[in-house]
Amino acid sequence: MADTAPAARLYLAQANTSVEFARAVDWLLQQGVHVINFSAVFPGGRPYGLVGSATDFFADTVDRAAQAGVLWANSAGNSADSHWTGNWSDSDRDRLLDFAPRDPFNDLVLSGTAASCLLLVLLWDDAWGGACQDYSLLVGYFDPAGSPQVVGSDDRQDCSAGALPREAVEITSLDTADGRLYIAIGQRAGAQPRRLHLFVFGLGDLQYVVPSRSVLPPADRPTALAVGAVPASAPDTVEFFSSQGPTWDGRIKPDLVAPDRVSTVTYGAGRFAGTSASAPHVAGATALVKQANPGWSGAQLRQFLESRAVDLGAPGKDNAYGVGRLQLGPPPPGQPPPTAPPVPPAIPSIHPFDNGRARATWLPPEQVSRYRLCASLDFEFTFGLTCQDVPAAEAPGVLLVGVPWWDTGIVYYRLEACNDLGCSAPVRLGGVGRRAWPSENDWNFYVTAIDVFGQARVAAWNASPVAGKVSDLALWTGIAGFGGQAMHACPAVMPGQGCGPLDLDTGSDFVSATQGFPPFGAIGIALRVR
Repeated sequence: MADTAPAARLYLAQANTSVEFARAVDWLLQQGVHVINFSAVFPGGRPYGLVGSATDFFADTVDRAAQAGVLWANSAGNSADSHWTGNWSDSDRDRLLDFAPRDPFNDLVLSGTAASCLLLVLLWDDAWGGACQDYSLLVGYFDPAGSPQVVGSDDRQDCSAGALPREAVEITSLDTADGRLYIAIGQRAGAQPRRLHLFVFGLGDLQYVVPSRSVLPPADRPTALAVGAVPASAPDTVEFFSSQGPTWDGRIKPDLVAPDRVSTVTYGAGRFAGTSASAPHVAGATALVKQANPGWSGAQLRQFLESRAVDLGAPGKDNAYGVGRLQLGPPPPGQPPPTAPPVPPAIPSIHPFDNGRARATWLPPEQVSRYRLCASLDFEFTFGLTCQDVPAAEAPGVLLVGVPWWDTGIVYYRLEACNDLGCSAPVRLGGVGRRAWPSENDWNFYVTAIDVFGQARVAAWNASPVAGKVSDLALWTGIAGFGGQAMHACPAVMPGQGCGPLDLDTGSDFVSATQGFPPFGAIGIALRVR
């Protein structure tokens, strides 16, 4: 990154756990960073598109950074040549997967007779938290005496809240007689067939390989700019190991490719290979673009990078090269006139900005010339509806919207993308609710909320104009005081500061926030999210 953008100020953060990772990203956001490079994947993380009750702090943290306006550049991964995927098949009914007709083993050929520093991960399509389809991952080998041995992972997937569709085997060191590991996948009686994914991390040649669907979290998220690899010496050819899409929910990944096999002090001349080398090129290029356009949001920066890429592979965006190779050269030819209205804005979100405004964000679609922002006093947009058009240049994926000034005031927002041929279907931008009782110098706060991928994203803001008037804020599922459940508390919040945003799993259509001044009690307000 320093070579690509020598004037950029770099912040380095290290984390070993999900909690440390979240804190590190929060610290980076506090420093005001505009770009985050993450040259890593989460081998056992929740693939985007899997539903379930288990919280994924890693993925939530990435989304939070993107919603704060940061461009998140992420290595796509190096698993195209060490990944297999397919549907369950067992022709001989021995409860072992057939990788090929009547072949229950996927051999991993080692470089010698010793296996070390290997991680094998099995994932499948089931609820992430509450998984019911029970599979196991087995690794067989012959020890130096020629005796068969087996190591494996066989966690129970019994529909309990903590059951995940994942098995993992870590091999620190073992010796084999023939330099091979024999990988098998077992199925417990009663388990239903599922699509399975096998990943191998470490040195070795896998017998049966499927490059597609090998992009892992968090690069598979819509909020991450996933970067594949092309060699610097042959920049039109994707690396054989560069992970490929589509994602589990069918989206194209990676988003673009950038050079690897580059020279660094640590690795030497031309020896820094992998998508971990490619992603920092994109992060550095983003810093250059941000330097030239300081007012641009993360969504604008991403759109600019993708519009400048050199198309490679199949015409258009594809699952090997994305939109193409990173390039910051002359602008591309002018875009043709639109042939249809734009598609709806993607990944809308909302969170507090200051005492009187909330910040709405989204990923801009192509061929949009203006946005239609509508506000209503009810969730169905039937009462007090007002709309205004905003030029796209003035709303590049972000727009500040008003907060009600009156006590118990609630406003819901929605957005349409428009051009000369019409407007897209509207998408909800969330709601904002205010309490200011009995006056603005007493209880005074507001809450923002929106449904994001089936979860309720909620945040609260201490809007008191009285300097030093700290208060306790809390975020709830349901309606506070009427069967709702407090999920997160933020004590002693200063005026002009907030609590959240936090993504909550809730079966209710409502979320709430409360503000308290011990010992004088608390008041609250609820918003509808679905």
